[in-house]
Amino acid sequence: METPASPLSGASPANERPVNPKLLLPRSDQALFDIGTAAAARWAAVPALTLLWLTSAAYATALTDFGTNLTGKRRVAAERSPNVQRLIALDDAADDALPFLKGYINEEAGSKEAGRAQYAAHGMVLVGQKSKNMEWPDDRQERVASVEMLLQKLGTGATALPYAGRKYGTAFWQTWLDEYAQLVKKSGSDAGTVSHKVSNKNEAKATVLKALRAIIYLLKANYPDTFEAELRQWGFRKEGY
Repeated sequence: METPASPLSGASPANERPVNPKLLLPRSDQALFDIGTAAAARWAAVPALTLLWLTSAAYATALTDFGTNLTGKRRVAAERSPNVQRLIALDDAADDALPFLKGYINEEAGSKEAGRAQYAAHGMVLVGQKSKNMEWPDDRQERVASVEMLLQKLGTGATALPYAGRKYGTAFWQTWLDEYAQLVKKSGSDAGTVSHKVSNKNEAKATVLKALRAIIYLLKANYPDTFEAELRQWGFRKEGY
C-alpha cells in the first residue's frame, strides 16, 4: 500500500502529480467504497473536523450499508436458513433472466422502445421513485404475482406468444415459480423483501458521495497550505479513475 504523504509538507512526492480536485471521486462502486473506508478511519482519528448535517458515526453506518449491498446481489450470511439462501439464489436467477426476457419482447415488438411499452403487461414494475427501469418487484409476494402475470401473458398452446417456448419462456418461469412461491410461503415475513437489491445500495451510496464531496471542501478550508497532502491522508489518492 502506498505510504501517505506527510501532512506537514505542502509539496507532492516527486513521483506524483498534484491532485486534481475534479477527479477525486471514482465512478467504480468498489473504488468509491475503498476511498470511503479510508476517509471513515481518518475522520474517526480527527474528530475536530465536523459536518453539521452528518456525524462521523452516521457516515460510518451509511458506508457499511453501501459495502454490504455493494454488488447488488448480496449473498446470505452463513447463519441464515437454507430456505432463505435458496430464495436469494432464485431472486438472482430471476434478475439474471430478465434481460433475456426483455430481449424476446423487444424482438417481437420490433424495437426496444416498442418492447418497453409491453413490459408492464409481462409483470414488470418501476422500481424506485425516480427509476425508469422496469424490473421485478422487490417485495417477494409481489414478485410471485408478477411472474404469475407473466405466465398468463405468455399463454399456452395455440394462443402462446412466439417466445413462450424459448429458454427463458414458459418452462423456465413455471419451474421457477413452483419452487419460489412455496419457499416464500414457508419463509413467512422474513422473506418479504429482496434485501440485496441495488436500490438499497444506491441510497447509502448517495450519502457516502455527498459526505466525501463535503469532506474535500472541509479539508481545503482547514488545510490551505497542505491540502493535497491531507487529501492523500484521507484516502483521496488517485488523480483520475
